[in-house]
Amino acid sequence: MEGLSQFSFVSPWAFSALLFLPLLWYVLKTTPPKPKVIPFPAVRLLQELTSQRLLAARTPWWVLLLRGLLLLCLIIALAGPVLNATQSNQTNQVPHIILIDNDWSVMDRWDQRHQELLRLVASAKDTEQSVYIMGTSQPVPFEQKPHDRLVYEAEHLSAHPWPTAHEAVLLSIKELQSTLSTQPKISWISNGLSDPQENLFLQNLLQIGDVEYITESTLPPLPVLHNVTRKGKGFHIGLTELTFPSNKALELQFLDGEAQVLLQKKYELKAGERVHEQFIDIPQELKSRTERIRIAGFTNPGAQYLLDEKWRDQSVGLIAPKGSDKALLAPSYYVEKSLAPYSHLQIASLNDLLDQSLSLIIDVDYTAFPPQQSERLENWVQQGGIFVRFASARKSDTKDGTSFDPLLPVQLMPGERTFGGSLSWDKPHRLAPFDSHSPFFGLPVPNDISINKQILARPSADLSEKTWARLSDGTPLVTAAQMGRGWSILFHIEAVPGWSKLPLSGTFEQMLKRLLSLTTRKSTAVQDGPLSPYRLFDRNGFLSAASTQFTPITSNELESQSPDFSHPPGLYGTSQAPKAYNLGPFVKDMTTLDSIPSTVTQRTFHKASEQDLSLWFLFAAFLLALLDWLLSIRFKTVGVISGAALGVMLFSIMPAHSETDWDKALAAANQMRLAYMQSHDPQLNETLERGLNGLGATLRRRTAVELAPAMAFDPEKDDPSLFPMIYWAIEDQQTILSPQATEKLNRFLKTGGFILFDTMGQDRPALLAQATANLDIAPLDPVGETHVLTRAFYLLQRFPGRFDFDGVWVESDGDTKNDRVSSVLIGRNAWAQAWARDDNLRPLYPVIPGGELQREQAMRFGINLVMYILSGNYKGDQVHIPAILQRLGL
Repeated sequence: MEGLSQFSFVSPWAFSALLFLPLLWYVLKTTPPKPKVIPFPAVRLLQELTSQRLLAARTPWWVLLLRGLLLLCLIIALAGPVLNATQSNQTNQVPHIILIDNDWSVMDRWDQRHQELLRLVASAKDTEQSVYIMGTSQPVPFEQKPHDRLVYEAEHLSAHPWPTAHEAVLLSIKELQSTLSTQPKISWISNGLSDPQENLFLQNLLQIGDVEYITESTLPPLPVLHNVTRKGKGFHIGLTELTFPSNKALELQFLDGEAQVLLQKKYELKAGERVHEQFIDIPQELKSRTERIRIAGFTNPGAQYLLDEKWRDQSVGLIAPKGSDKALLAPSYYVEKSLAPYSHLQIASLNDLLDQSLSLIIDVDYTAFPPQQSERLENWVQQGGIFVRFASARKSDTKDGTSFDPLLPVQLMPGERTFGGSLSWDKPHRLAPFDSHSPFFGLPVPNDISINKQILARPSADLSEKTWARLSDGTPLVTAAQMGRGWSILFHIEAVPGWSKLPLSGTFEQMLKRLLSLTTRKSTAVQDGPLSPYRLFDRNGFLSAASTQFTPITSNELESQSPDFSHPPGLYGTSQAPKAYNLGPFVKDMTTLDSIPSTVTQRTFHKASEQDLSLWFLFAAFLLALLDWLLSIRFKTVGVISGAALGVMLFSIMPAHSETDWDKALAAANQMRLAYMQSHDPQLNETLERGLNGLGATLRRRTAVELAPAMAFDPEKDDPSLFPMIYWAIEDQQTILSPQATEKLNRFLKTGGFILFDTMGQDRPALLAQATANLDIAPLDPVGETHVLTRAFYLLQRFPGRFDFDGVWVESDGDTKNDRVSSVLIGRNAWAQAWARDDNLRPLYPVIPGGELQREQAMRFGINLVMYILSGNYKGDQVHIPAILQRLGL
């Protein structure tokens, strides 16, 4: 019975025609078949005085049944049978509010929710009720809109890479409620997640109207990367899973700045646990190049973790000490142990370290540098390097200790100051809290850290400003001074526990980690001021150029404020020093929403789309009529006429599936336009349209070519000859051409048309071969240096798009059709993405690796391509001008 519940009729009044079935039965019963003429010779009468054969006096029962079924099928077809129809018990007096969670958690399962939204909107049209729709991730005030506008908004609604804003949604609903005269019905297409606010949100909805809760019966896996830290030779990765998985493994992908996968590793999930922690080992070279970690198979930002400079290992140079090699006595031991989890240490001589690209060099042995090395090191600091020095007993061996050293932040007093010795009355001093101007500010100061010996700084007017750490009596322990763009830093104690217990504490590790963070600060303004959106996650889970609708954010808000519709997750700041803003750390206690009040109507999504069964019943009626004709072949005249009439009627009412859109054809004929092959992906269609329109706008500014807005090309319906070029983006769900469409495109290519095949940054030979299998394409050659495309308008050597790959192919010059003008170009540089711009004329996609200069080259290639298509090989013919002029005698 469950299957029958999805069966309904658009026009049930048509069943009133069943009242005429008894009349049909009576007419057929009282109208016997046409009498058959039988020869009756006299001899026959003599042979058989009686005949056992009876002639039909009434219509047989099987004819009644067959024709009754035929009429019944026609009546059912007229009633408009529909399978899986969207049912609605609303009347046009009850407003219908449709809420749909379109946040980050549904980005990987958006299609099913989107289809449910479209069904609800279509159902509202049948009942002529007032409908209001809203995506809960970006609430806006409700407005009464025509149904066509609602359908348009529902079709273009998409998921966003930030959480829902249910509090703002409630405010909008309450504002709408004050304008309504009746209690509304609320359909909530939920993401199925629970947080401390979800139950309150559901209770508030119940106070407004009847609530229908729609989501999956069982939520799919939803892993989130909630924490990533550097540790030793890899990353310590924390992952939260929505469901309780059985023992299984996820694939972690480590990506570089160009979104290329550097490495894949398995991440094991333990059964029955939601929170997982695991260390992933990764080679040091790949670790330093990793800029993003992603869970394979998921596109939402919760399954991706961006790494900026503070997450990335820094290369630190350690001047090889001259002390003991014993582990616990080596001057560099505690420094190495403290920095190993956060940096890549290189131990070498000073000259070797200065030859490398390092931003921090540490001297743990207070090395005495020759003048040439000292001058070179000072220049390195002036250009932005950070030089950290520790005191040493070796310092006492220098004459009087009062000579000027340009590499020191402060000048030093001779000798050392000792506490708690046999000749000292002073007890060991403790570390004082860090000052607010110090980078160590905020670090805890344990009471068990004692200082037994130190070297003293010579008093000066700016000594307090240069002091980053001091003892409880105010004596400087760490001093620093800025030299040009770099820093000179001095620890007034040894790097081993002989002079103090500081190297044994966790505070020592945190202090060195803070010094590492200095290497990532490009400027104070970038670090502390508002950070502008740079590259943000889009609805497909890619990092794209930020739109103007998003606002700057401060560094403190990056750490404490969850992403929202004003501040999506992504990268903020500048291209030189972007800061990562991840969603995962803010996703806490992720569970399913199970405690739903009994007054709420719950259901899952419709399993199948709505299907009109009218044609199937008409086809059944046709088959019954054909069977009736075959069984009553003796009554040829009546059968042929009725069958032919019925066949003509059935085929005349069947809709055409490939009707030409004449309005579209007229618009394409009146103005020259570029076209793109219509795909199954709405996002790709929008990108292609914006890309071709961006190219058209540039052509209008720089050339005499005037192009109208681009159009989508449907190979089954549209005439390709109306367009000079068709941009065909090869996608995973490739369009399969019918024989009719293939014939049209072959005729288009033979008569001067042009198709640009673009695999959009990927190698897709199988899909490309499938798309071009039946097309009449000549042999292909790479675009040579002398090809007309290199000089049709601009002089070009390469043809980059969003990507800059080699291998752009055109038809061979040996092909003489179309006056040796190629009709096909094949590449994978994603030119449409490089041309695409938003409504504010800002680029939509980053260009890799050449930036905006590469985007300009991509635009110039587009101009050359259009000029080549429209003008042919006129540039190539220019080489023959001298011979032509000579023949003309000029």
